Amino acid sequence: MTFEGGNQHTTVNKILVIGACALDRLLHVPSYPKEDGKILCKATFEYGGGNAANTASALGRISTSNFVKERTKVRIAGRHGGDMAAEDASIKIQLLTKVARDNIMSRLCKELRDYSVDLSSELFMYGDEGSTSPIATVVVSSTEHSRTCFFDKGTCGVLDSSDVENAQLDEILKGATLVHSDTRHTDAAVALAQEATKRGIQLSIDVERDRPSEAFDQLIGLATTIFTNENQMKQILDRWKLLNDGKVYFSSTDIQLQDESLHPDLEFYVDTICTFYGLHNSNAAELIVTRGCRGALQCRIKNYHCAKNSILIQKESSQTENKAEITYNESHSIIDINQSIKSIMHEESGVYMKHEKIEYEIHVVGPPKVHHIIDTTGAGDAFIAGYILARVALAEYCREQLSFDYITFQLRMGSWVAGKFITNL
Repeated sequence: MTFEGGNQHTTVNKILVIGACALDRLLHVPSYPKEDGKILCKATFEYGGGNAANTASALGRISTSNFVKERTKVRIAGRHGGDMAAEDASIKIQLLTKVARDNIMSRLCKELRDYSVDLSSELFMYGDEGSTSPIATVVVSSTEHSRTCFFDKGTCGVLDSSDVENAQLDEILKGATLVHSDTRHTDAAVALAQEATKRGIQLSIDVERDRPSEAFDQLIGLATTIFTNENQMKQILDRWKLLNDGKVYFSSTDIQLQDESLHPDLEFYVDTICTFYGLHNSNAAELIVTRGCRGALQCRIKNYHCAKNSILIQKESSQTENKAEITYNESHSIIDINQSIKSIMHEESGVYMKHEKIEYEIHVVGPPKVHHIIDTTGAGDAFIAGYILARVALAEYCREQLSFDYITFQLRMGSWVAGKFITNL
């Protein structure tokens, strides 16, 4: 979407974020209390939370930063005499959610606006009069370096599919380059994702927990970019294994390893490609997995080839195969995995052998470089914001100005924003 004023042009990239908005109440304690015990809090904080709202806030803050503004200046050909003119690339962040009409939400809305989040969408909706806001109470332990969350969902309700179906979708999606969902408000997210897909708008989702349902799996199937963390990926993979009787999944014993330095994380890389294989018939173009203090990665399929043996198989035993070879390009922090899968296909005309050859590419980055972590709450949401913004607004800057590839840049940007977030900068 482009607006003109005199000789200046402004291009607007709109990012829609749909999902949860809540109050986060953080209680910092020396250690978790024992049963029936009491403990004095070291500090207490209250501020906006909810995965979608966290990501929207982080997007709003970094999109208006000088770092981003200076790097989104685009040179375009002027219309008069072939002169070059500066084009300002503006980024509009809109939050789509359902909130209460109470004092808590009034505070949170002000905070969101202060962070340059647009709340004017028809799908920023309010619950009934007298409804209450969701509240997440987070106990952060200094000794255990962990946190425990207690969630009160409130009474304001969530967006549902009818809210989306009854909205002016052409106006809501006009100028949007990406829709991001935290997978909450799931039915509404599916309805919006379907409309976005029809219009060629990319969809990213945050699978921060497994929510087994038809709508949840449908949302995964629509997404082009899927974010998750190491623990949640394992849970989803285990569920998929049960649904598919363990077919086409394998273990590290089936791996030919070219670089022993990868051995400590071998099971994790196996889980990653098994998860992405489970997605390869969907819209998914990439899987991004965060690992806390061990960094993050992006996995994608570079090449895929599938052939069906035309010769009927007489015996199924000992015919299947699932193996892979892993190599590591240390200078570029890229892992290449070549997988070969032979599986049995049952058709009306008989039993056939299906042979798939898949080439995966995994980009790896380390954790953010920080000296003192104050609180990790919302770090994953901040990482997503950094990655998304690099994709939507800084791709041209990366191609023209940086010596490394854009995927590594996106991962580093996500890591950098998460680092700022956990140090409360």
